[in-house]
Amino acid sequence: MKTAERAKETACFQLNFCKAEKIFTAITLSPKMFKLLFHRKKSHKQNVAEKEIPSTSHQSIPDASVAATPTNPENGKKKKKKKRKWRHFFCCSSQTDSDSEAETTTVKTQKKSRWSLFKFWKRKRQVASETTGEPDKMSDSSTGKECGESSHQVKNTTEKIPADLSWDTLIMELLDQESGWEHVFNSGVCGGKTIENQIETTDCFGFPNIGNTCYMNSCLQSLLNIEDFIRDISRQEVLWSAVPEAQLLRRLTDIRDCHESTDYGLKDHHLRSFKKAFSNQAPEYTGSAQKDAHEFLTLFLNEVKRLSPHLKRNAALLGQSYTCPVEDHHVFKMENMRTCKGCGHQSSQQEEFTSLSLDLVPEGSVEDMLETYLKEQEIEFRCDCGGTTSELKSSFDTLPRVLILHLKRFGFTQTYKIQKVDDPVRLQRDLVVPSNQGGGCYSLVSIISHYGGTESGHYICNSVHPEESPYSTSDNWLTYNDAQVLHTTGSAACEEQQNSAYILFYKRNF
Repeated sequence: MKTAERAKETACFQLNFCKAEKIFTAITLSPKMFKLLFHRKKSHKQNVAEKEIPSTSHQSIPDASVAATPTNPENGKKKKKKKRKWRHFFCCSSQTDSDSEAETTTVKTQKKSRWSLFKFWKRKRQVASETTGEPDKMSDSSTGKECGESSHQVKNTTEKIPADLSWDTLIMELLDQESGWEHVFNSGVCGGKTIENQIETTDCFGFPNIGNTCYMNSCLQSLLNIEDFIRDISRQEVLWSAVPEAQLLRRLTDIRDCHESTDYGLKDHHLRSFKKAFSNQAPEYTGSAQKDAHEFLTLFLNEVKRLSPHLKRNAALLGQSYTCPVEDHHVFKMENMRTCKGCGHQSSQQEEFTSLSLDLVPEGSVEDMLETYLKEQEIEFRCDCGGTTSELKSSFDTLPRVLILHLKRFGFTQTYKIQKVDDPVRLQRDLVVPSNQGGGCYSLVSIISHYGGTESGHYICNSVHPEESPYSTSDNWLTYNDAQVLHTTGSAACEEQQNSAYILFYKRNF
């Protein structure tokens, strides 16, 4: 019995060690991420050596001019030395002295555990390098080794596992913040897989993250990629420029004007102005909390659409006409036809959408998810004939110029706990969508992906290169990861984002 339990513990340990090794490999490839995670408080001797701070044991005698006098007793008192601030795990701001004193035993234990986890991982790598006779390299595991290949490194080491470690909690805790996911993605390794296609960077087109705003940056990059939508906003600038309620449109055009600029200070200013204007209409976005990209996108499009009646009245007074860019490009209508199974009576209802939310079909394609949404389903409904069941079928009544599809990667378990679904989805470059007025052919132009879990994560955007011609066959795409922009291809983006794709933008060809 003890042998079986021992074998089970060893297998569990090897699996957990493999997880930790992959994560730490991604972390150590980014010096900035490594410093952020494991920056420890320096000793007084280190501070003296590095910053030439006078040691308390070798302080010179104070000058007579500042020595203690009966009239100035304060000069003789020793000045209290301020405690040196230092960064804690995943914390961008330093703690005050009072915060340090109030720190609980639990938090201290967690810090010690994190550091022990790193030391344990590093020790095992050193043992492995001594065994093989090869120098330890931080990027060894990025070559694609699987768990079974590195199992010899952890053989007979279960006795040395730090007792205060909780592997599942601590390993995921390392990447359970947006900054963690962002830096790991920047390192070029995600989930143990090297992103080989994204090797060339570009200085322009990126947006700085002004405080957990990757959701906003990704949505803005996708919208700016839709040239006709942005052109229609710009074309009618004379109609909304003088309207106070259209501040959000003014801030959007400011971002459009600096999109290709390398002045990130200017971009930072315009992004903050945009976010402030948006927060005036959606107060829950005032702070720097992480938000859902689909929710932000929906609220933004609805806010632009809400301005339409007011701007149409103003345009009529000037003898002109206003066309809402959201209604013209993104809005479409769905028809829900209900048929009673008892008497066959039919009734229809139309709904207006700016995006369509689809249930995931594991290993399925986007077309499969769309067909599932449009498939006829049985519902409970009491008809005048006395029947209690009906069939409901949804169909496109109109089609938009740009079809936005939202993949439902977040849902609830049977115990009503929210969970994320990472099932892969085949991302189709071309899509045929049927409607009551004839079908339409669409091409994929942008993908917003989410990395992380239900508590926190990071958004990136893959889109067609802004300078790419609609008729070009070069398949030139860009990956927007906040300020970092990488060259890639549409084929590579579809392959890499199968498990992370969250919002898809399809542009209609005809």
